[in-house]
Amino acid sequence: MKANISDGYLKAMRDAIRVDELEFDDEINRLISAAREELRIAGIKRVKCYDESDALIFDAVKTYVKANFGLENAERAAYVAAFEKMKQRLSLSVEYVAGDDEDEGGEGKA
Repeated sequence: MKANISDGYLKAMRDAIRVDELEFDDEINRLISAAREELRIAGIKRVKCYDESDALIFDAVKTYVKANFGLENAERAAYVAAFEKMKQRLSLSVEYVAGDDEDEGGEGKA
């Protein structure tokens, strides 16, 4: 299943991990999708998880990608801790937390 990830969002993630080669796009796409799912599981509204214009979501996704891209990453533990803290803070915000009236059908309904 193809996630709704724009070319601009993918490029921004490539830039964040300082990768120019397109050969890593599949891995980066999977990491973006995994980050979004981690946020959703934490109770963040699906529509927020897929909102590519939301700065807080962008920073959380970027941090997740930086933590999990590649095999050798000396800063992985720091990025994982930062992502967990971001996820926790987002899950405490009423603006971001899913409510009973949220449409859970389909992904990326932004």
